[in-house]
Amino acid sequence: MNRVLRVLIGACLGAAPNALAQPAACPASPDTLQSVPHEFWTAYNRRDLAALDRVLDDQLLFVGVQGVPATKTAFLAGFRAPESPIKSESAERMEDVRTIVAGNTAIVSFKRQWMLTFKSVAITDTAFSRMTEALICRAGRWRILAFQETFLPNVARSPGQGSAHRDPSRPARHVLRSRISVGRAIRP
Repeated sequence: MNRVLRVLIGACLGAAPNALAQPAACPASPDTLQSVPHEFWTAYNRRDLAALDRVLDDQLLFVGVQGVPATKTAFLAGFRAPESPIKSESAERMEDVRTIVAGNTAIVSFKRQWMLTFKSVAITDTAFSRMTEALICRAGRWRILAFQETFLPNVARSPGQGSAHRDPSRPARHVLRSRISVGRAIRP
């Protein structure tokens, strides 16, 4: 019996380091996964550098609507700098949400509305994007590993509202273009 006990204890001790090395699992419910982008956009809107640092993985690949890739360090640098005269703010509510889980990775794709405010002239424009965020589970917490934003046409905008972006579903003659000059909108 002593020999059986020694073998059992030895096996348990041999397996213990491997058990400790296993990554802690992250809950993978749709609500849990959707809370990660929500946490990101809440921190983004508040310019909360500590919260952004917490939710973004150190190996982040961030590709914004302009298509320019950035690292976590480069992305966060914008939040360390003084605020821009153009404020970008996201609606925290997500629409058309889709989630996929595969082991310790997950994808959350959703549509969101955002507003650009030109502070000096108090003009705000609304736009829509589709976000795709790849999440990774590290140390029991989901983090954003990759981020891709795709601009969507604003089909809700009426032709009488100025827009820097043309809705391809409407003929060009119905698009009212606006320019900002000397603190006011000028409509050609």
